[in-house]
Amino acid sequence: NDDFAKALNGDGNYLGFADVIDEFSGTEVANLAKYYAGLCCLNTGDFNQAVSYLEDYNGKDVFVSSVAIGALADAYMELGNVAEAAKCYVSAAKKSANSFTSPMYLLRAGMAYEMVGDYQNAINVYNTIKADYPNSNEGFSIEKYIARAQAEMK
Repeated sequence: NDDFAKALNGDGNYLGFADVIDEFSGTEVANLAKYYAGLCCLNTGDFNQAVSYLEDYNGKDVFVSSVAIGALADAYMELGNVAEAAKCYVSAAKKSANSFTSPMYLLRAGMAYEMVGDYQNAINVYNTIKADYPNSNEGFSIEKYIARAQAEMK
């Protein structure tokens, strides 16, 4: 019920994700708990700890791994490390190429690239959305992002 602190640290009756990581270190359960702990930290504003957990997560599931990389990018954005966030967003988009998360992460990457003044990379990811995901929500409005980045380059 959106009680991320309790999910992370437990409630006295049940272990939290941090406890699972400690007690079951080296297991797949602990590894998955790192993903959930990272999301908890992201949602509670502990972005440095979110980065730590999400960087340690090594998932086998392509879709969950993609979302974990996207969450890592979100944490980097919150910390002001926009260039690293952009790289992670691109990685998340490529990890599980699909018409739902890929265009979303590519758009975020493009906006992050624009924030750091890397308009060519922004245009590149926007053009990927245009070419590969034209029917996505992001694809329907991608022309305005391309035009803006091109205008900024000049």
